[in-house]
Amino acid sequence: MKIKIVLIYFLYSFTQLFSLNISGPLYGKNLYLPHLFNYSFPGYSPTIDNDDSISLSLQYYLINEFVNYTTENIALDYESSVIESNLSYKINNNILIGVDFRYFFYYGGFLDTIIEEFHYLFHLPNANRELYKRDSVIVDIDNRYGTDTHLYSNSHYSGDTDLTFLYNFYKSDNINLSILAALKLPTGALKKLTGTNFFDTGFQFLGEFNISKTISFGNQQGFVLPMDILFVPDKSERYSTYIMYQSLYYLTLNIGNSTSIITQFRLNTSPIETFHYKNLYGIGYQRLFTLPQTTLLVGIKKQIGDFVFQAYIEEDPITFEGADVIFNLRVTKKMR
Repeated sequence: MKIKIVLIYFLYSFTQLFSLNISGPLYGKNLYLPHLFNYSFPGYSPTIDNDDSISLSLQYYLINEFVNYTTENIALDYESSVIESNLSYKINNNILIGVDFRYFFYYGGFLDTIIEEFHYLFHLPNANRELYKRDSVIVDIDNRYGTDTHLYSNSHYSGDTDLTFLYNFYKSDNINLSILAALKLPTGALKKLTGTNFFDTGFQFLGEFNISKTISFGNQQGFVLPMDILFVPDKSERYSTYIMYQSLYYLTLNIGNSTSIITQFRLNTSPIETFHYKNLYGIGYQRLFTLPQTTLLVGIKKQIGDFVFQAYIEEDPITFEGADVIFNLRVTKKMR
């Protein structure tokens, strides 16, 4: 009898441990050139679990990038650090408003050597990066229709500011559905590679589905309208060419003790295209920066008291329209 009681207690404690879940998705902006100038949906959770609460987040991105048009010409070769802050207010059980602000640092960095040696170790291609000077700053994007972007030295500047409104219009034990509207304020600058100098608007549908107490699946679909498309008729005088479709899928595995492992896939269409064709492995010749971005993020979330910690790594393994690697760290504090 005692053994049965102990076994029942153990099973109950085990299920309670796994019920302390941290929902997805991983929260992070699309910081790959040329996408980072425009608004991108960062990955808000469609779930609003309590009302009248304020949260403050601080986030750090470390980005390494290398893209060459040909063996002789480089499009991107730089390292970047981005610091981002987010303030969100849950007005009630259905409505959240938020504001995000970023600051960019472009520099030569130190990861080139590490990445090259890693590729050599596992017999992976280096995309000819070994032919160029390490730890350089080169941005040379020839926009086929719009404004070119260039940078050849260290730089830092403020990024754009994002305003967000999220409405959780349906919730149950297993399903949460929300809509999101966003407005990007042009506090960055195109010449500093931190914005488009124009407003953007975005609209998104968010859904999260709890398959069990340990597994949940999320799906987010949205469109971003760069306002320079509407207000600057001459394509050569603006940066953006296309309305962007952005989708996000994630799978959350709750491993207990308020810890979740999240695998996330992001597909974003490009706002521009270039003159240059490049032979992409397994795809063939395509205009650079034209194919959809197909990034994979793998990360972890951990809650300790009023703090939630996040870390992830990001790469684009399919179309290669993403950064070589992005490391992300985020901490969120519930203020009240």
